Amino acid sequence: MILAEDLLKKLKTKMENRITTEFSDAFLISELQDAIFKVAERRWVDINRLDKKYESAVVEIALYNLSLIGADFQITHNENGINRMFRTEEEILKKVTPKARASKIWR
Repeated sequence: MILAEDLLKKLKTKMENRITTEFSDAFLISELQDAIFKVAERRWVDINRLDKKYESAVVEIALYNLSLIGADFQITHNENGINRMFRTEEEILKKVTPKARASKIWR
């Protein structure tokens, strides 16, 4: 089981040299909880049963969403010869293998 509170320090460490805006711990935990939900949804498991091996994907998605603050729904950005394009959440979620589900065969 992955808890947002346990990943807070890891997220803050990754944010240190990338994001200069200060966010409250409550907001960061909320972002981590959203990321946990997205990974669990992709994996087709209950959030309480999400394996710890997906912690890095959870932190990446939270970091991704934090880095897009102020650039909502932006697809490209060009300014003074600098072009910016953002990866999508789906590209990050490709690391998460969906759990196979068997269907019942009726005879």
